Amino acid sequence: MKRVWIVIILNMGIIWGIDLRQVVTEIRNVKDEKFTKKEVLLGINSVNLENSPFWTSQSFAGSIWGTHLVDITGDGYPEVITIYEEYGSGGGYCYLYLNNNGVIGSTPSWQSSDLDRHVMADFGDYDNDGDLDMAVASYGVLGGVTKIYRNDNGNLTNSPVWSGGSGTMCAWGDYDNDGDLDLAMVDMFYYPRVFKNNNGNFILSWQGSDYNLDFACTWADIDNDGDLDLLVGNINWQIPTLRIYYNTNGVLENVASWKSACKGESLAASGIFACDFDKDGFLDVAVSCGFSDNNKNIIFKNHNGVLDTIPFWFSTDLSPSGSCIFGDLNNDGFLDFAVNNGNEGAVYENIGGSISPNYSWQSNEPGGLGVDLGDIERDGIMIKQDTFIGNGIRKLFYLSIIPIQRILEITINGISIPISDYTYHLKSGWISFKNAPSSGSQIVVKYEYSIDLDFLLSDYEHNNAHLYRNTTVLIPEKQKTISYKIQNLFHNSALFINKNFYLYDVTGKKLKGMNKNGIYFLKNKEGNKKFKIVKF
Repeated sequence: MKRVWIVIILNMGIIWGIDLRQVVTEIRNVKDEKFTKKEVLLGINSVNLENSPFWTSQSFAGSIWGTHLVDITGDGYPEVITIYEEYGSGGGYCYLYLNNNGVIGSTPSWQSSDLDRHVMADFGDYDNDGDLDMAVASYGVLGGVTKIYRNDNGNLTNSPVWSGGSGTMCAWGDYDNDGDLDLAMVDMFYYPRVFKNNNGNFILSWQGSDYNLDFACTWADIDNDGDLDLLVGNINWQIPTLRIYYNTNGVLENVASWKSACKGESLAASGIFACDFDKDGFLDVAVSCGFSDNNKNIIFKNHNGVLDTIPFWFSTDLSPSGSCIFGDLNNDGFLDFAVNNGNEGAVYENIGGSISPNYSWQSNEPGGLGVDLGDIERDGIMIKQDTFIGNGIRKLFYLSIIPIQRILEITINGISIPISDYTYHLKSGWISFKNAPSSGSQIVVKYEYSIDLDFLLSDYEHNNAHLYRNTTVLIPEKQKTISYKIQNLFHNSALFINKNFYLYDVTGKKLKGMNKNGIYFLKNKEGNKKFKIVKF
């Protein structure tokens, strides 16, 4: 059997072994130390995703584009949703596979009634009733229509309850800060548009006037002023790859004042995701680039609310990428970059705030457009509370971890507030309140996230979706007693009794102990064994 070193971080301490059996034995030998927090077993593999799919969807007529992990039923287990484009005279429906306590159905339990050129979906609670509704972008000069399927107590309507104009991608966002979700959409044949949510009715309220031939969009507070800006990605090689329509107190500019300096055939934007990958307090922007064979994925750095116009990071691969998302796949506290790279699904690992330009993991099945992250089996669910202090003006707040599995409760000064008073986006991690919390008020958001994110990929070659489980091993939360009482948990762990290993930080500096959270490396005296440790 292959020997794999495993390091366990238990609050402030470490236990180690060459395989899981040895680690479990070591845990059972410890006495009198109680832990109530669920912890993580980390192996030497950076990204612990399976080599082969755990689950594969059915293949239907048409071409699969988007694929999503979202909890439609409200039980905490995310369903799988696949989005098909009409091809010729067949296909073009949306399908939902029910998740029954971690088991994904082999056949869809829901199918949309309308045939269309569906591309991608986004999910949010537009009617503030506590469940996630589905917006689907559908394109086409001759009839493609973006639409909304309402979620009624865990069941999507078969027919859309609203339909608007053509779109290649749509995104939920509360751009006017009124506590409900508005819908943005972009298209290859129309200018970008925003439909305002007026008590569940969507009315065209804004339209750009500078460019079209767009494919991707998202909402993000790039300048950190408390409202969501609209980010749009272009596939016209003569137009900047990315542009931003800044939002000032609920008013979007009609001509984007920020445009990337880069453009060209190899930088056609097919996906956009904004997040603080380097933990400096400002949202950076990643763009997955596709539609030609020689595309590099890129990231723009945010400096104190001002986004660079030239990417500071490029991937080394040359693939026609689809969409992208960020999530902590290796449990080191930093967000990794997950992409459907057209030819395969891929993950670029984030090591201490620096993203590797090379794959840390890639799928063994072909890719396409859709990619998503979520905990299918809920085997890595953690509960966290973020606390904010209101200033009487700000309504928009970002949570410290993304993606979120679900929000459990929000309180202001200890009083629980109803879902009708706020809205949110689970993948991006923002919350928007209907009324600004008063100055000095304490806002506490209690939510679930996962330390065991699984990877979902759409396969354009075979017209199905593949789910790769995260193989990180967890210490059961039920466990109440641990091995012998570790007083100085670092030096008294089994690892350092024989003094055969040295500890280093990410810069290579030799240390005597781990005084703060972060990434550390262990190297034996001979220099032929090296292990990564994450303390959090």
